[in-house]
Amino acid sequence: MIYFKPTDPIKLKYLLGKDIKEAKKILQTDFTINDPTYFPNIFFSKLEVVRKFHEIPYSYISLKLDDAKKIQSITIHFTKKVDNTFYNSLIPYYGKPSKIHVVDTKTVSEGYGDSEFKPHLKQSIITTREGTLEENPIAIFWNKKTYQIKVLNEFGTLFGSDLTFRLPTDKF
Repeated sequence: MIYFKPTDPIKLKYLLGKDIKEAKKILQTDFTINDPTYFPNIFFSKLEVVRKFHEIPYSYISLKLDDAKKIQSITIHFTKKVDNTFYNSLIPYYGKPSKIHVVDTKTVSEGYGDSEFKPHLKQSIITTREGTLEENPIAIFWNKKTYQIKVLNEFGTLFGSDLTFRLPTDKF
């Protein structure tokens, strides 16, 4: 059994590979399946009390499980974009990031759909390049032996930013 307060998310990496029941107990929240048709192993929770991770508030957390209900990843969903102060606060705990991606180019196209309602459509296509923390990164990655960390800032998230701890894979 892992012991830490639910307000101490620095140790979330220790829940990787554990059963969802342990996460429910330790995080003191219940997880419900988000969309069983399209995402059968994604469980989501709106926390009753706003928590903080390195002083950034969050109230949503999600788990991705394997077929045996073991945790493959844990994602904290922040409601705002994170900044360099947040990134720099992670370095003493996890070391320097393995990769930092910044926007290289961004192309936006707009138009109206062909359906009866003529919806307004907007598409953004971005390319990234390796960058630094000072260049307002949109993605930061840490590759550790037993886990990986990914921070997505603004693009590719439903919220302001996402912080994911996951078991190592070759896809990052």
